[in-house]
Amino acid sequence: FVLGEAWIPLELIRDGDASPVVAGAFVSAGAVGWLLGALAQTRFPHGNPALRGRAMRIAATLLVPLLLVSGLGTARGWLPLGVLAAFWFVSGLCGGLIVTSVSVLIFGPYELSDHPSPAAAMQSGEALATATTLALAAVVFQLTASRVGEDAAFLLVLSLPGAAGVLTAMSARTTVRELRRRQHSPLHIKCPPQREPS
Repeated sequence: FVLGEAWIPLELIRDGDASPVVAGAFVSAGAVGWLLGALAQTRFPHGNPALRGRAMRIAATLLVPLLLVSGLGTARGWLPLGVLAAFWFVSGLCGGLIVTSVSVLIFGPYELSDHPSPAAAMQSGEALATATTLALAAVVFQLTASRVGEDAAFLLVLSLPGAAGVLTAMSARTTVRELRRRQHSPLHIKCPPQREPS
């Protein structure tokens, strides 16, 4: 989603002759979808991580084709901007549902006083993954655009991380099952005590 957010508006401006205002409105459609996806996951029962996990897998599976269609429609120019914005809105909806659900699943088995430790790990992981993905995508795009054309390079940049995201979501089944077992356990997880600096 972050790659699409970075590359699709660039393609709209460079090849689609869209103004920066129009490209910004396109990105805003995804942001509104993200907000609504985050709000939608608050309706899931807190004690049912399996339901949340299924919703995450469905959203991740939908997100990849939506990204690819949005990317291809932008690169080839065969989709009207309104349709692209609708696809991007649904992509944001899926992204907001996934990311906020991951947060709930991570924090679920921990006591409130132990939240800073997983929160720091999650934020660090997200920042590192985003920066690394954007950097690698730029390198891949430059290396492949001259050989196979910009359209193919553009789709490659969007499809590889998307496929990895689907595989990650599918492999989360065991983790969700373990989290459900822990949430039904009378004991909460305790983070290891922090050592005082010497």
